[in-house]
Parts: sequence; C-alpha cells; structure tokens
Amino acid sequence: DEWAIVGGDGIVELQDSSPSGPGNSTSWTLPEPLAGAAVGDFDGDGRVDLVCLGATAERIYLLRGSFSIAIPLEDPVLINLATPSTRINAAHVDTDGITDLLTSGSGGLSVLWGSSSDPFNQQTLVDTGAVLGTAVATDLDGDDIIDLAAVQQSDGSILILTGNDSGGFDSAGTVTGYTPAIDIVVGNLDGDALRDLLVIPALNDTPSVLLPDGELNFSLRILFDGAATQGAKLVDWNGDGMLDSLTPDPDGTGLHLSLGLGDGNFEMPVDLDHAEQIRSLSLGDANGDGALDIALEQTGGNWEIQQVESANSPPPPPLPPGNRVHVDDISADAGDSAVPCSIYVDTLSDLAGWTLVLQYDPQAMQISAINTGPAVASFPPPAFHEVNIDNVNGVASVGVLLDFFLTVVLPNGLNHEVEQALVDIPNNALSGVYTFGPANGQAPSSSPLQDTNSLADNFGNSISPELITGTLTIGGGALPGSDPNGGGDSDENETSGDEDPPVEEVTFLRGDVNGDGSLDVTDGSNLQLWLTGGGT
Repeated sequence: DEWAIVGGDGIVELQDSSPSGPGNSTSWTLPEPLAGAAVGDFDGDGRVDLVCLGATAERIYLLRGSFSIAIPLEDPVLINLATPSTRINAAHVDTDGITDLLTSGSGGLSVLWGSSSDPFNQQTLVDTGAVLGTAVATDLDGDDIIDLAAVQQSDGSILILTGNDSGGFDSAGTVTGYTPAIDIVVGNLDGDALRDLLVIPALNDTPSVLLPDGELNFSLRILFDGAATQGAKLVDWNGDGMLDSLTPDPDGTGLHLSLGLGDGNFEMPVDLDHAEQIRSLSLGDANGDGALDIALEQTGGNWEIQQVESANSPPPPPLPPGNRVHVDDISADAGDSAVPCSIYVDTLSDLAGWTLVLQYDPQAMQISAINTGPAVASFPPPAFHEVNIDNVNGVASVGVLLDFFLTVVLPNGLNHEVEQALVDIPNNALSGVYTFGPANGQAPSSSPLQDTNSLADNFGNSISPELITGTLTIGGGALPGSDPNGGGDSDENETSGDEDPPVEEVTFLRGDVNGDGSLDVTDGSNLQLWLTGGGT
C-alpha cells in the first residue's frame, strides 16, 4: 500500500512502499491549508484517487489516479462545495460501482456523486441539520439500498436517512447511544447481515454499540470506557473473524485494543504502548507481507509506520481464514542451489486436490524440483501428482489428486505446507528484490492447460483461491548494469534505445475489507478480505 500524508500546510506527499522499506515519494503544494482527505475510485477508471478538503471548508481538491507509470496522481483539480463542510468520507452511496463522497459540517450533510465523466459535479444536500464527525453510508435495514447515518450537533443523537428506490433519502428519525455521540464508525459487529454503529462519545464518556434488527429498531450494547474514542478503527486484529476496536488513548500515550466478541460487545481494552500521544491512525500493508501495519499520527503532527511487536502487545494480525495460495519469501545469493521454498494452501473446505501455478523471473531463479510437502506426508502417496517446470518462461505447475475415490482429504485450515520447491539462483543473477509466486494466466510449455490456480473440495467443486506472492531477495549478485561475466563492455543485459522498458500491469481489486458495507480499493496484489458474520 501507498501512504498519503496530507499536511495542514497544504502539502500532500505520496509515499510509495516496497518489501524492503519506503520507496519514492511525490509531493504537491495546494493553494490553502488542508483539513482532511479521502481515498477512492471517484471516476470509475479502476485507479485510486485522492480528495483533499481545504481548511476553509469551501472547496475540495481532486487528484486523480494517473494512467502514466511515471507519476502516481494527476495534478489537483479544484472543486467548490455547494455547502461548507468540515468532514469528508468516501463511500458507495449508490450501486454504480463508482465511489461517492459524503461531506458534512455545520451546513448539513451532502452527497457528492462520483462519475466517470465529471466527478463531484452533482452535489445533493440531503439534510440541513449541523453534523458532528464523519457521516457513514451503509445498509442499516437489510433492503440492499444504502442508508446514511450522521451525528447531530444539537444533541449528539444519530440521524438515520433511509435510501429509497428513486435514489433519494427519507428521514427515519434519530437513535441515541448510551451517551451523546461525537462520531460513529460502521461495521458488522454481531455476525448478522446488517451493519452496526459503534458510537464514539465525548472525552471520558462511555462508548456504546447500536445493533439494528432490519426494521430500523436498534438494541444497545454498553462498552467498557476507553474501548472506542475519537479516531477508532474497526479491524479483525487477531484473525478470529470478529471485528476488534483499535483506538487512540486520549488520556495518555499509545493505543487501546478491545477484542470483539461477535455479539456487539468488546472485551476490556488493553494498552498498546507508545512513546507519544496518538491523534489518529491508519491501517495498511506497507511491506507486502500480508499483515497489517499501522501509520500513527502524533498529536504534534509527526507520523510513523510501525508494526506492534513489543512484549506487552499482540503481533500484527495473521491472515484470517480463507481460500488462498501463498509462498515463502526467499533470501539467497547468486550461485546458491537447492534453496527450499514452501508452497502453502489455506482452505475453508476439506480438499481432495489442487492445481498450483507459479510464475517467476527465470533470470533470477530456476526451479529444479517440486515435491509433496509435510501437510500430506502422513497420507498414502497421492493418486496423481504431476509437476511441470518451464524454466525458459518462468512458469511451473503442479496438479494433485489425493485419492481417486475422494476418501483422503486435506482438512480445512491455514498454512498447509502442501508442496516444497527447490530453487537455484543463477551465477549471473542480478542483486535485488524480485516478486514470484502463484499467478493465473500463464502455463508451462509442456502443460498448456494448467494456467489457473484451483482448489478442489471432496465433492468435486472447484474453488478459486486468493493468490499471495512472495519476494526473492538476491544479495551478492551482479550489480544492475554491470557485466555479470566480468567484461567491461558487454551489452548482453541491455535493451536497445528503441525498445520500450517492460511495464508491469497494475491490477486494481475491490473488496469490503473492513466490514462497513462499502467497497474498498487497493492496487496491491495482497488484498486481504476479512469475512465477518455469515460471509458478508
């Protein structure tokens, strides 16, 4: 994931990330101080856009995702707000698949509609009452039409606006938490098909949860003090399938973590220590390892990205249950041979077999063998185990059927080490970091039909898994641009001046990664999709 640092001085910095640490950064200076930001695909082109809110509350600045590989975002476009707003939030308010923008403040609540041709040109004021905090869009009554919720400045109650068939919104009255709210966060907290509201109270008041029943009646859960404060995020921190609350400690330093119980309640918060007081936090995968990292903004405005690994704190969350194929990361030197690399399968179903396809850079690595892994070592020899390796094109596949009669199965679970590959690093491999792992759309030359990763359950159903790549880090190899054979004038590894450099295609994936009912967008290959409740 990339990180956008939006400054009160009007400077926006986009920090790229890589498996080895921060990458390049790009910055823009906007014509006024900034008071907020939101991220989404506001023009429907599959690229992530950034919206910044001016501190005057009168305008926003749209930086569209660029089609050029040289720059990540286009220059900002100024858009005047019809209603002054102090908060913005990206959300899917309709069903066109394009992200919209909720704006709120003393002038009321508005929807700025995303559009493929002219995003935010259409602005709709849906309520004129003054709003505190950030408004949310989600389905609160189970009719598959998006509803809106916002905290009223007058008394801290929560205004509910239900979506109708004509694309408008109707007032459904207000609901109240245990104490007056200053903000709300949405997520599936009790495992049903409806989204719930985490009510953020004023400083030192008691937080609560409102659980809808599908008829816009809400039941109340009173939480421990400190379980949710201003800036709280809902995330499945420990991978148990239930959303937890991660929130700044307003009275001290560090964060509070309250584990969700799956019924709308949370455990008593525990402290995650930090040297400074935290004002806000963001979650993302900064190094591509499949685990969440935390960007912390301190009250003084400084920020950092870190994984919580202290003795008093839990580690970053593991991958939650799911169907996926992933591989070990490898560190090796040029000339190393028979370097082991395990291939893992996570599965929600018992499996009778699988087809795995790996893609890699043949100039950086060669696969010499793929053997059955420890996960199936106690089974009888597989009825079918076919390995095809194409080291010219950098593709290898393995097809497995454990038993012709489907009586032998791999049980559902995580981190099944089903295969072990042996990797050789060529003597002339260049030093650097390479991506490899499961990929669809490529096949070994000897087996052209094996081009898709697939899992087969014991009923004969095919399952398409999530694919998570690994990294190969080569040290002690030839330097890029040098002759790996020692010559000073070889151009064997150079491209001619009239050839375009290779361009890696960027794929944008959509998914509801935080259980709030809205689609989120990532440009990473490691999209993590947490399943909450009944698979919603």
